[in-house]
Amino acid sequence: ENKIMAEDHTPKTDFPSELVAPVKTFQDSLNKVNEIFEPLHSQPLQDLVAKNELDALSKAKLDTVSAFAVNNLVWMWLRTKGENPKDAGVLAEINRVKTSMYELATRFHEF
Repeated sequence: ENKIMAEDHTPKTDFPSELVAPVKTFQDSLNKVNEIFEPLHSQPLQDLVAKNELDALSKAKLDTVSAFAVNNLVWMWLRTKGENPKDAGVLAEINRVKTSMYELATRFHEF
């Protein structure tokens, strides 16, 4: 039986059973994203760059990948709230960052 805790911490069983697996998968994915980003948000970007002795190109890659990831997280967050991310301009920002990533890749033949 699928149970979700109500605000008073009593089991609540009216959560649709067909959503249990997708919600669990989504939660697992969020946990993985948090693990991946932990090193990035546990210290200031300046320290991360200095510690890893990143050159200008590597820093540009880090900046664009970070912007891409954050914008995609905003996209997901808006979707979970039932909002259309396109209306908020998130798609335009994602496309702008993708263009920057493409330019870096073609100019420097890597990414």
